[in-house]
Amino acid sequence: DLNVKQQITSDEYEKLTQTNRQNPIIVFPKSTNNRQQILQNLRDRLDDQLVELKKEYDIEPVKGN
Repeated sequence: DLNVKQQITSDEYEKLTQTNRQNPIIVFPKSTNNRQQILQNLRDRLDDQLVELKKEYDIEPVKGN
């Protein structure tokens, strides 16, 4: 069933994207699609955090070299 398959993929994805302070390493799956999905998710989270910094503290990110 496609729904079950999507749920398993979603659960796997959640496990792969969970990090904590003791082990902040993200393990990327072999599948290119999953990797792209995870990277996009991380980009979106970072963008959201940058927007929050701007709103709450009026801090702009500084571009590195």
